[in-house]
Amino acid sequence: MYRKITLLLVLIGVAIPLQAQEQNEEGGNSPSVEERLNVLEEEIERLRLEKATKQYEGHHGMGPAASEVYHIGEGLSWGGYGEVKYRDYRSKYKTDQTDVHRFILYAGYRFNDWILLKAEIEYEHAGFEEETVAGSTVNSGEVFVEFAYIDLQFTEWAQLALGLNLVPVGITNYRHEPTTFLPSERSQTESNIIPSTWREVGAILHGDIGSFMTYRTGIMTGPRGAKFSESSWIRGGRTKGSKARSEDFAYVLGLDFYPYEGWTVGGAYYMGDSGQREIAEINWTDRLSDPLSGSDTTGLKTALSDIRNNRHKDARVRVHIAEGHLEYDYGPVKMRALLARGWMNERDARAVNRATGNNVGQVVEGAYGEVGFNVLSFF
Repeated sequence: MYRKITLLLVLIGVAIPLQAQEQNEEGGNSPSVEERLNVLEEEIERLRLEKATKQYEGHHGMGPAASEVYHIGEGLSWGGYGEVKYRDYRSKYKTDQTDVHRFILYAGYRFNDWILLKAEIEYEHAGFEEETVAGSTVNSGEVFVEFAYIDLQFTEWAQLALGLNLVPVGITNYRHEPTTFLPSERSQTESNIIPSTWREVGAILHGDIGSFMTYRTGIMTGPRGAKFSESSWIRGGRTKGSKARSEDFAYVLGLDFYPYEGWTVGGAYYMGDSGQREIAEINWTDRLSDPLSGSDTTGLKTALSDIRNNRHKDARVRVHIAEGHLEYDYGPVKMRALLARGWMNERDARAVNRATGNNVGQVVEGAYGEVGFNVLSFF
């Protein structure tokens, strides 16, 4: 009797789940294994197509290689570019040259939907060589951090980049990848007046105002006036974030407007003090009437008093750069033009020249334009 009751209970326990399974299958309350496999196959195919159709384009004013992090939802992204150049000078006075000019590695990491890290490491001229004791090897290459910053994306119109930032002046400084400009070399205007690639440590507030305007403004470390030269103006004064003297700072504002499809109209203004407590203040600016060379006793006494009073004063050497640019990029046609002007007052220019022994210009101006047509659009 006991065995019969036990067997009956076991049979009832087995029958209940079997009946429940039949009801689920008949009622369609849960998907079958085949349906689940179909869903997984569709998702894999969607991800495969999404990866295959990924567009190679820039974001937030950056070049395509430096925008990889914007193509992912979260995690690590890689990118980069390089350029190898052959120069034939067609001259018996200059030697033709082949150079691995640049090799750039980009890494980005998106922590979440509003915090991301961006960094580039740049190798120039195939790296670098150490100079031997005998001096037989020349140090001809560079390895630098091109930029490295944390970008806090609060909203579309308010984002904050903290770290080693690109200075938002000109066109090429933000989009300096070889495929983003037409010639094989960067323009002299955006190499010397605007010393691309130009980066400094600081904070840049930036954002998009609707679809018609982008702005960038912030504070950064100033350049070193003691490194200015007559051949490249302030280019030698870039600190590149390497043990940068931080006695003086710079301020910058850049705006870009998009009035019509394919058109960009913009400009920027930069003001930076570059004395960095390395350049002494001078006491006069009139090169024709030097008070120390005069015969007037009163003039000599005044000049001597000025020298004594200003002996330990530092020159601020304030540098100004203003530029305006125009771009058109639609279909197979690409055009761009830029006008730039840099200046400092005469007192600061004379202070720099006295400190460096160079003949740095007080005012520099430059402009360029380029027009291109994509002939591959016919094919």
